[in-house]
Amino acid sequence: MTGMFSISRMEIKKIFDTSTCVFLIILFIATIIDNVLYYQMNLSKSVELSGNIGISLFIIQIYFIYLGSNMIGSEFSFGTSKMVFSSMFSRSQIIHIKSVSFLFYTSLYGIFNILIGLTVQLFIGKHFSSMEILSTLFSVWIVYIVYFASILSVGIFTISITFNRVYSLIIGYVLYIFLYNIGIQIVERDDSWIKTIMENTPFYIASDGFSTLYYNINDIIYLSFFSVVIYIIGLYVLKKRDLK
Repeated sequence: MTGMFSISRMEIKKIFDTSTCVFLIILFIATIIDNVLYYQMNLSKSVELSGNIGISLFIIQIYFIYLGSNMIGSEFSFGTSKMVFSSMFSRSQIIHIKSVSFLFYTSLYGIFNILIGLTVQLFIGKHFSSMEILSTLFSVWIVYIVYFASILSVGIFTISITFNRVYSLIIGYVLYIFLYNIGIQIVERDDSWIKTIMENTPFYIASDGFSTLYYNINDIIYLSFFSVVIYIIGLYVLKKRDLK
């Protein structure tokens, strides 16, 4: 148990590199801009208590894809992690620990999102009941976990096929940003079977739900099932391939 916590703590520390510092600075600036524009232009948002909207939420999306596609893949940058040879844990166990650590870390952004929004709302004189705050907090927290879990599973799967973090990163952005933007155009303008297919792809559902900070129960079940299956397949492929 101590070894698991040590690896988990080490992985979270590794997250806070230069790229994360740059991301946090950009996110801070974007959050201020978003909230200033929101109140000056009287814009609407899907979750009233959310503090990250528009640009700042999109920046978080980009960062999550980077984490799930790139940093998880760093386990195999040079064949495999040295930890496999210097600890009691197998490669799969290390990936499990690393995945849980990343899920915990990214879920915190969901909490911060609501805390920022709540602070702004209180500052302008709006008040909410404790039950409303807690239910919104839990709902958004789940959205962040489900969204990143889908990215993480796809990242592990693509790494198991390519062993290349760059390819994994490109595929992640194509599926969760480029394909989603195409999907929006199709859903708005098309009324054929293509629209039905696009609306039911896990990548469209994941990105669409994250952009509105809402998944219904069917979305959660569907995306959770998809993430688990792809995650297991990715680990299976890794076990079968030679990482030397």
